[in-house]
Amino acid sequence: VDVGGGYGDFMMALTESVPSVKHCYCLDLPDVIADAVSKQSDNPDSITVRQTEVTFVAGDMFDPSTIPTPCNIIFTKHVLCDFSDGDVVRALQS
Repeated sequence: VDVGGGYGDFMMALTESVPSVKHCYCLDLPDVIADAVSKQSDNPDSITVRQTEVTFVAGDMFDPSTIPTPCNIIFTKHVLCDFSDGDVVRALQS
């Protein structure tokens, strides 16, 4: 699960370059996911062959019920640095 995954670029690149990765989730806020899905459908040339292996999930990293399960790895990139220490602890606990 890529938490704060935006438009899913990292997960699509991951599934493309590492064939053993069979499925990934891109989790972000509902408005970001809606925009990502809209941009994907507006520009079919940007959709990779392995895009079906990336599922976009509207959720909130502070709400564990919105994080897809089961998952083996939770990935964050340039996300936690934007929050206070207390919020980071809360996100990691969820």
